[in-house]
Amino acid sequence: MRNAEIEDFLLQRTNINKIEEIYHFQEEKPYKIVFAKTKEDEERILFIDLAESLDEKAIYTIDRSQYLSQNDIETKWKENCERCTMKQSQPAFINRKPLWEITYVDEENRYYMTYYSLKDGSIYEQMKFTRKYSKKDD
Repeated sequence: MRNAEIEDFLLQRTNINKIEEIYHFQEEKPYKIVFAKTKEDEERILFIDLAESLDEKAIYTIDRSQYLSQNDIETKWKENCERCTMKQSQPAFINRKPLWEITYVDEENRYYMTYYSLKDGSIYEQMKFTRKYSKKDD
């Protein structure tokens, strides 16, 4: 589903009146994660299940003021991983839990995908990948 279709649906059929950012996240099912504002100027995050038909039942909504921000999560990550290099940072949604995914490389050149809870910043899940070979130039 294209972002334009999602924007049209949200602006016409919900109390959302401003779309700030749209992300794609793939878990077992694909999701669009939308940062938006309501007509009352309240900030929301909407997790839209793309495996379902686009209606209100396919949308899980949270109030952004009740959760940690991207900056909060990234600051906590950096404090715990000072020598790491961030590759990507984006919202995620696993088992109906609002999360933040940070992918990075540590000082030993290991690649990580870590999912942090938006509620309290705790690690929900972490995957570590190690290279089984050396680069030609290493």
